[in-house]
Amino acid sequence: MVRRRTPEPQAPIKKEWTLAEIERGVQKLTKRIAELNELMTGDRNAPAVAVFEAELPNTIEDIFGVGSREATSYERFRIASPMVWNSNDPDYVIDAQFDDAFRRGVKEKAALIQGLIDRLKEIREDFRKCTKCDFTFRNLDYCTNCGVPLVSLDYDPDSPTLR
Repeated sequence: MVRRRTPEPQAPIKKEWTLAEIERGVQKLTKRIAELNELMTGDRNAPAVAVFEAELPNTIEDIFGVGSREATSYERFRIASPMVWNSNDPDYVIDAQFDDAFRRGVKEKAALIQGLIDRLKEIREDFRKCTKCDFTFRNLDYCTNCGVPLVSLDYDPDSPTLR
C-alpha cells in the first residue's frame, strides 16, 4: 500500500516592502487602535467587540502577508485578558472582574498594535531617497541611477543648518 505524503507547510516568503505599503499599513493599524479605544467605553458583550476581534487578524494578514509571524501570532486574537474567578462570588462581583479584564485587555492590545506600527516605521527607516532623481531605495547608500549619495526620507534641503 502506498502512503500519501502530506505536504509540508511552506515557509512564508519574505515580504519586499514599498513605501506605499508601509504608509497604508500604519494608517490601517492606527485606525484599529482608535476603534479599540472606542470599545473600551462600551459593553464588553457588544457585537462590535466580536467584529473587531475578527477583523484585526485580517488587517494584520493584509499588511504583513499570509503566513507571516505577525499574522500567525494574531490569528486567535481576543481583547479580554485571561482571568480566574471564584465561583462563590456574587454575579455582580464576577461581572465587575470581567469588565476590568476587558478594560485591561484593551490597553494591552492597543500597546501590541502600537508595537506593530513601530515595526513598520522601523522598516520605513531602511528607505533612503536620491536628491537628484527623487527615487527611493532600500538598504542602499548610493543611487543606482546617478551615483549620488542617498539621504533620509525626512531630509529637507531648505531647512536651516548650522555653520
